[in-house]
Amino acid sequence: MPAPYSLDLRQKVVSKYTSGEFTQEEVSKLFGINISTFKRWHVMYKNTGNLEPITEKKGRPAKLDQVGLTVIEKAVELNNTITLDALSALYFKKRKIRVGRSILSRALAKLNLNRKKLSVSSAEKDSPESKKKERRT
Repeated sequence: MPAPYSLDLRQKVVSKYTSGEFTQEEVSKLFGINISTFKRWHVMYKNTGNLEPITEKKGRPAKLDQVGLTVIEKAVELNNTITLDALSALYFKKRKIRVGRSILSRALAKLNLNRKKLSVSSAEKDSPESKKKERRT
């Protein structure tokens, strides 16, 4: 996102127009800004008397807060072979918030956690059926 125009420029533009010597189009051409930008500044000045750039973050709040990241981190520490679907179910059970696999994947990347993926043969070795066979022999 580009940096906002400086407060000094905004004040100069609005004061030039409010002096009554220039039209909106002339002021915007004089300072090299878009007419819609000038109109937005002018409305902001009329309504609030302030021309400072808005620095508030917009957008949807994150589903995973610091507590949620801690829950995920502990779950992966206990079982580093957990699937994203199982992690999603565990997270819902603990926090009552549904999160998808993509959110969890990004959270794991943010935490620098790698899940160990088991190969088919390795997973079969750990299955209860294979352990029963080992005991018989």
